[in-house]
Amino acid sequence: MLATEGVILTKAGSTIISKALELVKPIEFVHIKIGSGDINSLEQAKNLTDLVNDYKTINMSSIIRTDDTIRIRGSFTNENFTNQITIKEIGVFAKVGTDEPALFAYVNDGIGETIPAGNSGNLISRVRDLYIGITSETKAVISINKGIVYATIEDLEEGLNKKEDKFSKNSGFNKVKTDIVENDTNKVFTALGALNLKNWLVTNYTTLMNNIRGILETAIGTKLAHGGYGGTGQTLFNLIESAKTS
Repeated sequence: MLATEGVILTKAGSTIISKALELVKPIEFVHIKIGSGDINSLEQAKNLTDLVNDYKTINMSSIIRTDDTIRIRGSFTNENFTNQITIKEIGVFAKVGTDEPALFAYVNDGIGETIPAGNSGNLISRVRDLYIGITSETKAVISINKGIVYATIEDLEEGLNKKEDKFSKNSGFNKVKTDIVENDTNKVFTALGALNLKNWLVTNYTTLMNNIRGILETAIGTKLAHGGYGGTGQTLFNLIESAKTS
């Protein structure tokens, strides 16, 4: 039960790359297979054209290309598994143009994971990431067909985490919400807080206005004692005086 110690490019995969570069056509990743087979050597693995003992074709949930690596993510559940099986090997299949898909890359961990049958009452799901090293030349001919990719929860979470950086750190999306009035630019006032403030102002309007009136009376009275106001100042003072009886 030999392990490949990571994903290896098969000879069929090398042929696909050479053909894509020669014809200037893209490499299209088609599907992923899982199986239960064993290998005896790395040379055997490189010469494979299919899995040793393939069990099922699974979804490709995402394909991400970086400078020197392609990450292909596969996902599956045991819902339609008719029997218990130990998954040891995974293969990525690709093609150029109208060619038949061939085994592009292969990995075998030698030990595997035993997955119960779907009718066992133990429903499980698994996500597997396969990292394939590529050259700068190969990068130019890698095609990502989004029509055959089905996103998983993990893919959506990754997307959301990347999107978060696009929000301004001063926007409401990143601030703590509060229901009380605070002098804190890291917090955002909620609708409930605004309603509470409105109710407080209505309840305390008379007291609040009397306090404002008192402050203005003191200020204007002081000024009058030192020579008085004229025009608008005197008019304001008269309004305050008349408001005392209202």
